[in-house]
Amino acid sequence: MSSATKSSTQMSLTERLQGAKSAPLMFVLLSVIALMVLPLPPVLLDLLLSVNITVAVLILLTAVFVNRPLEFSVLPALLLISTLFRLGLNVASTRLILLGAAEGKANAGRIIETFGHFVVGGNSIIGIIVFLILVLINFMVITKGAGRIAEVAARFTLDALPGKQMAIDAELAAGTLTEEDARQKRSDVERESDFYGAMDGASKFVRGDAIAGLIITAINIMGGLLIAVFQGGMAFGDAAQTYTVLTVGDGLVSQIPALLISTATGVVVTRAASAAELGDELTGQLLGDQRVLFGASVTLFLLGLVPGMPFMIFATMAGAIGWLGWRVSQAADETVELDDADEKKDEKAEPELDELLRVETLALEIGFGLVKVVDEASGGSLLKRLVQVRRQYASDLGIIVPSIHIRDNLQMAPGAYRLLLKGVPIASAELRQNKLMAINPGFVTQRIDGEPTKDPTFGLDAVWVDESQRHRAEAAGYTVVDHEAVITTHVTEVIRQHAAELFGWEDLEDRLEEIKLQAPRLVEELVGERLSFGKLLNVLRRLLSEGVSIRDLRSVLEALAESAHPDTSVNALTDQVRARLARQISAQLTDENGTLHAALLDRPLEDKLRQCLVKQQGEPVLACDLVTAQGLFGAIEEALGKFAVKDAEPVILAPPDLRGPLEQFLAQFFPDIQVLCHREVVPSAELVSVAQLSLPAGELEGAQQAQIQ
Repeated sequence: MSSATKSSTQMSLTERLQGAKSAPLMFVLLSVIALMVLPLPPVLLDLLLSVNITVAVLILLTAVFVNRPLEFSVLPALLLISTLFRLGLNVASTRLILLGAAEGKANAGRIIETFGHFVVGGNSIIGIIVFLILVLINFMVITKGAGRIAEVAARFTLDALPGKQMAIDAELAAGTLTEEDARQKRSDVERESDFYGAMDGASKFVRGDAIAGLIITAINIMGGLLIAVFQGGMAFGDAAQTYTVLTVGDGLVSQIPALLISTATGVVVTRAASAAELGDELTGQLLGDQRVLFGASVTLFLLGLVPGMPFMIFATMAGAIGWLGWRVSQAADETVELDDADEKKDEKAEPELDELLRVETLALEIGFGLVKVVDEASGGSLLKRLVQVRRQYASDLGIIVPSIHIRDNLQMAPGAYRLLLKGVPIASAELRQNKLMAINPGFVTQRIDGEPTKDPTFGLDAVWVDESQRHRAEAAGYTVVDHEAVITTHVTEVIRQHAAELFGWEDLEDRLEEIKLQAPRLVEELVGERLSFGKLLNVLRRLLSEGVSIRDLRSVLEALAESAHPDTSVNALTDQVRARLARQISAQLTDENGTLHAALLDRPLEDKLRQCLVKQQGEPVLACDLVTAQGLFGAIEEALGKFAVKDAEPVILAPPDLRGPLEQFLAQFFPDIQVLCHREVVPSAELVSVAQLSLPAGELEGAQQAQIQ
């Protein structure tokens, strides 16, 4: 046998197995149709009636024991099938009752006769009253209430669907959910909406079944009397007694399962906010409070004292409820004692575990030789300086820098320190004890003796000097700083470089709550409807990474409100905000004379960079070849020297389509360079060209050849 033949044989076998799972359902549906057409012997009718009762009990117990409504998601389809099955049994039993009347004998099966004689004592009047009461309970109370709850639940679930979907998207963007978890949550939300919508319609089946049962019962009584009297030759009194009892028995054997299924429907739709079994919730909420049980016990005992009331019954119930309250009280005391014992036992272990699990956003670890810079009693001022750093960033960038936790680390060198961001080191250096750092800003007049080193913040040349050499070094043009100043400056610069990572989900929520007090409609219409929370956070983080302050968050939101759309890229939204904040950006980069020094891109370099643009996850990104990148870096390094001569902030002026990608590309190599476009320069600023960035002719040709290859 060939492999293709084997594959087709296996596929057909798989298809047969999958089809076999639906065979019982198809059989049931076809059997329901057959019940309405084909006559049944009484024995088979008894079997099917017992199946109907069994199915009703199974549905009710399943509804009681499920934890969530979605665990019983087949209930709407099951309601339809069970209703059709029950109506088919009504038709079959009606046929047997009326055929027996025509023959002058009662032959409707043992279950119907038992319900007619044993349940209601063979009294037709009592049977009719009991049947009507059951129909009213099912139709007016349970079915109507369950239908209304299903209707309201379907409406509110559908209204809440967009908000739930956006909440899932926001959690996914924040990283609190994985892609698989988000997909599962979206599926659950959609299934929940479909479930309540289906239950809204399925409850109509149950309601219609109750009405149909009442009508069928009336038809059976009238038809049985007429046929028995005029065709079967029975006396009217005997016919009325016999066929009224049989009809009532038929009605009861149909309405009791219908009542059970209606109750199951009500149980499921009323447990939308539950997450445990119904029995556990009832036990915990109804019998879990000792005060309620003692109060109920006293009330029952007082009722038993009322003249004419059965005292022993009420006294017994009061005693049982009081004993239950005492047991609950004892269990609560035992739980408290166990909790206290566990707390005392783990009193020392828990802080250690908490410390191991806790991850500070920012932490500064220092060697034991630097402890004195933290100790204010010893004249240390590092703590106060770091507080000033946090205030500075709140004013300059509009973010609240988390508290910096300082701790000593005996495993580090005595003069070493390192800054950690969420437990990961991002900066470190080692200082010389009892020494000052003399930094060469580039224009010292005389070299001084000392141990050569590098400024850890900007990488400038420096030397370690004694306190006695301070004045001599300052006179020679050096900038002399102590340990606190070195650490503070280093921390300040590192935080500036990682400001985007320090601005998180909760920070944005707090800022939006502040804006809501001033402009509630702006926040409500923008966030969620036109711009997801996650994308807004990404835009603000992009601005912070580019050194743009978000302190004026209202202006940022207004700029986004003018152009925000679910499909707009983060790069485009960032450019829109930067254009709105042009005055702020220009003021940050111009000198005291209002002059903005910038390097310009020549046309061949612009064209070459545009050729390097690619799309990654919908965002434009520069993917330059090695030759182009080396030529661009060389031109920038040459321009940086010219900026240093003019003592100006390094700025590159680029076209709007290149600004964002070029900023992101240069950030990892030249973090201090700002890339602007013309829309971000106010007319009042005097623009002065410091240099023109271009690729050498040879490198430009080489880049073109590299791209062709």
